This record gives sequence, C-alpha cells and structure tokens, in this order.
Amino acid sequence: GHVGMLFFAEAAVYAVVGGMGGQILAQITAVVASLLARHDIIQPVNINFSSTNSLFAIGGVMAVVLISAVYPAIRASRSANPGLVRSWQMPSPEGDNLDMTFPFTVSAYDITGVVSFLAEYFRSHDDAGLGKFAASDVEISKDEKGHLELSADLALSPFDLGVTQHLVLTAVPSEIEGVDEVVIHITRLSGTKGDWIRCNKVFLRALRVQFLVWRTLSEDLVENYRTTTLKLFGKGV
Repeated sequence: GHVGMLFFAEAAVYAVVGGMGGQILAQITAVVASLLARHDIIQPVNINFSSTNSLFAIGGVMAVVLISAVYPAIRASRSANPGLVRSWQMPSPEGDNLDMTFPFTVSAYDITGVVSFLAEYFRSHDDAGLGKFAASDVEISKDEKGHLELSADLALSPFDLGVTQHLVLTAVPSEIEGVDEVVIHITRLSGTKGDWIRCNKVFLRALRVQFLVWRTLSEDLVENYRTTTLKLFGKGV
C-alpha cells in the first residue's frame, strides 16, 4: 500500500504541474497575442481563462495523469510484497558454511569507510564478557579481485556454548553502477550446528543495526573512516 501511494503522490504532483503549467502557458500565449495584435500583425484574440471549457480541460488532464498511475502502482505494489516481511530471514547454511548477501547496499565511495567503521565495532568487542560476541584477529584487506574485505574470528554469545566462527565480509559491485553489495561468508569453527545457527541470528541482527547506524553518521565521521582505510593501503583521500 505504501509503495502504491508513492506512485499516486508522484502522479498528483505531475497532474498539478501539468494543469497549472498549461494555464500559465495559455496566459503567456495570450500576452504574446495581445502584443502582436497591438502591432497589427494578427487579429485581436479574445481568450476567456475562466470559461468552463478551460476548467474541464485542466481537470481532464489531471484525471488522465492520475488514472495512468493505476497500473504501474499495482505492479510496483505486487513486486514489493516480499519486502512486507518485517524480520529478515537468515538463509540456511550448507554444512559448516553460511553465505549470504546482506540486505544493505552501500555506494562504492562509502564502502571504503564502512569497513573501517565495522572493524572498529568488532575491535570494541574484544572482551568475551560483554556484548553479543567477542572478536579477535580483525583485519581489513583486499581479495584477488581487489574487493575490500573485512575478516574476523568471532565467539558468539552465550559464550558457554562454545560457538566460534570465522567471518569474511566482502564488498562486491552490484548490478547498479557505483553501488556495492555486502557479501558475507561465515565458517563454523566450533559449537553444535543448532547453537551456531541460533547464535548467528542474534549476531547478524546486531550487525544490521550497525549498517543503520552508519547512515546516521556525520559527513566528517564518514570521511574520517574513509581516510583510515585509504591510509591502510597507502593511498590519499
């Protein structure tokens, strides 16, 4: 419903712009016609802007624009149905490996800062007594294709279950130019598979929150994280 209403809101804006724009264009035309008539270039033209016909014309244009939005609004609403799931579903692992494309996209410009931001987040959880996980061996690198990677060894809460894993977060180009997707590969190191899956649901939910936090950072902080990553690879800003 929200997606459909966005289409109608946009159509309503175009309808108003089209109707009022046509009225303004007509008045400009009348002014030009009056000037030409004064110089005896054309015959005087009598234009009635308040006539019923002009009002019906404007209303007709606005109605057609709104009606034309019905079909695309319905199609967009139907295609958006998968997004109505309020909680993100973690995919099923294959053996001891869990691969997924995270439900976030980041611009190719910002991803340089995201990896340093997440690395700082992981390093702040180096104490197994705090938080939903404990991280060690946090490292930013590049794969053989030159994509940025963030890797870490993690112990997941509750820690008495002994669930540990190795995480690799990779930024890969998406189908949209200038936008990167976040691909995550997790390998189970210890702990039962059932506990590993349950603990990861909590961990990945916390990780999703960090991507939301990233979008609230000021431009100065974003540039600071970008600079941190670029210095790591010996590059300038």
